[in-house]
Amino acid sequence: MELQEAIQQRKSVRSYENRHIEREKLEEILNACILTPTGKNRQPLFYVILQDEKKKDELLEKAGCKNNY
Repeated sequence: MELQEAIQQRKSVRSYENRHIEREKLEEILNACILTPTGKNRQPLFYVILQDEKKKDELLEKAGCKNNY
């Protein structure tokens, strides 16, 4: 799929599957995230990867978020 085609066919996803992501795919996604530009190169982004449901729920609770994920 060409970049232009991928951009034109993109869509928002609001329902997620509860399944494990293969490590290789996760690393590929994270490497792409690391290369994304930030405003004025401030690089304020960070990523948290949780695959343990209990730990994810604990983090969401501490952050004051409802568990909608």
